[in-house]
Amino acid sequence: MARLLTPTQRDRSRGIATALAGSIAAGAVAGVGLVTAIVANDATAAQALRATARAEAEAQARRAAEAAQAAALDASYGARVAWAAAHPVEVERPRPVRTVVDPGAIVRASAPGVARIGGSGSRASSNGSSGSSSSGSSTPLRAPVAPPPAPVALVPPVPSTAS
Repeated sequence: MARLLTPTQRDRSRGIATALAGSIAAGAVAGVGLVTAIVANDATAAQALRATARAEAEAQARRAAEAAQAAALDASYGARVAWAAAHPVEVERPRPVRTVVDPGAIVRASAPGVARIGGSGSRASSNGSSGSSSSGSSTPLRAPVAPPPAPVALVPPVPSTAS
């Protein structure tokens, strides 16, 4: 039987077949890696879009909750201011009394009075006597009791949707 290939041709064809098979295998691995990278990039982009949308929805829900809470606090504050305007508080303070002797008159330096919070007015003494060195004492006025504050409705936070 005659040989089809010489040993040199046989070795050369075997080397070429091995190189061709290795190149095909390397190309297949590279192709699979390329396809995997493209799919992973698309998946990452989709996840980034979902995360951005979720973050925007959570921020919008948080802003709405903060606005509702601020409105509730404003209403409560407005009610308290209105009540305080309707019920002014007077605080009576005992003032020191000094007698100043002038060559012809005795002048009272300070009369007991009532000072308002935030105001500079004073009330004249009820006994109206001048020249007395004794301190006039009167019963202090009591401020009306404030009603308890209205409860503030807090909006619960929106639960996040983890994906």
